[in-house]
Formats: sequence, structure tokens, C-alpha cells
Amino acid sequence: MGRTIAVCSGSGGVGRTTLSVALALGAARAGKRAILLDACGPSRACDLLLGLQNALALDLTDVALGEADMEHALLPAPQQKGLFLCCASLTERPRLREMTGAVLALRALCDALVIDLPAGEPALDAGLLGEGDARLVLARPDDASLRAAEQMLRQAQGERAECYAVLTRCSREQVKHGRQYAPETAEAALDAAALAVIPEDGAMAADVGKSKRRIWTPGGAASAAIEKLTRALLP
Repeated sequence: MGRTIAVCSGSGGVGRTTLSVALALGAARAGKRAILLDACGPSRACDLLLGLQNALALDLTDVALGEADMEHALLPAPQQKGLFLCCASLTERPRLREMTGAVLALRALCDALVIDLPAGEPALDAGLLGEGDARLVLARPDDASLRAAEQMLRQAQGERAECYAVLTRCSREQVKHGRQYAPETAEAALDAAALAVIPEDGAMAADVGKSKRRIWTPGGAASAAIEKLTRALLP
């Protein structure tokens, strides 16, 4: 059974989907069979980054209702062997706590399952993430995002899965102007060491905008930090 990595955040705008796609791509490029589960419902964006926006027709709701087999809900990513996309729901925000069986089935089909959770969603199910799994709580180093992440980290205390903070969209320029905290100050506010500090990267955003014609590839200043994080989570 593959390792599950749940990517979550207390607030939006932290690069949660971008990181989810990058982790799944990194796992596939390392020779693992990886499944990326987009659990964000109508606000999903993983399909856009993988060039699959016109290919989605089935989701886990169809599987749960017996209207489709699990294999038909898995879409292979173009130009990347070993990576598959699956959506929890195409039409509404999924009731994640009702999808435990489907998610467990996905875990049995891969070496790595990366789940892009909606902002503010702390868990799939209290017993779904276990030993060997990981929850990443993403936060920008500013007051609002850190406060939301702190609450989410507190909610995760006591679960069997490993729980890590990840600082994203970090900008020296924003720190200079007092709009963000330095990473070490943000870590102190969270009372947790960050597993990764990912810088703000305009080049990455530009690449995302071109993804309709090709599979998106992380690049620029954030790439090295994301690659390091991927190796740490999926050796």
C-alpha cells in the first residue's frame, strides 16, 4: 500500500495545488506509480496543471455509486509515465469523510497517493491517515495564514500520521517591507520547525499559465526547494 500525503492549508493562496502536483510529478519521475487525488470539487485545478482539463468525465462519486470502475476514474497524465489524476467530485465539494473506502482503494493501486485538500479541510477521516503517512500544513509567513495554519496543526495533534509545516511564497522583499515574517520568526509563531521553506516564484506562475499545451513542470527559484521536499517525503 502506498504512502499517503495530504496537502492542506488553513487558508487559500498558499500554493497548495501547485505543491500537490509537484509532489506527484516528482514521485512519478522517481519511478513510482503515483496518484494525485484532487479533492477540491468545482474549484479543482490539478487537471489544468496536467493538461487534462478537457478529459475529466468520471469521479469518485461515480465509483461510489457503482456507475464506474475505479480504473475508469484514473486519468494518465500526458507525457509523464506512472502519474494518474483522480477527482473526488466534479460538481460539488466532496463529503470527504464519506469517501474513506474509495481513498483506501486508491492507496492499494499506487506507491504514492497525494491528496490536494480544500482550504480549511483538516482531515479526510480520523482513521484514514496512519503510520508512515504525512500531512503537510502550508502557510505563507504572514499573520492571517500563520494563524490558520496554527489552528490546523493543533487539530492534527495526536493522529498517527506525521504532520509537518511548510512555509510557502516566502519573499525577502515582503519581509523587508514588513508584510511577511522571516522564516525563523514564522516557525517560532507556529511552534514547529518547517519541513521546507519555498520562496515566491514568478517564473513558476508563468509556467502554470502555459500548461494548456503541455504538462506543467516546476521551475525557477522554488524548484530546488520542492525537489528537496519530494525526496524527503518520497525517498
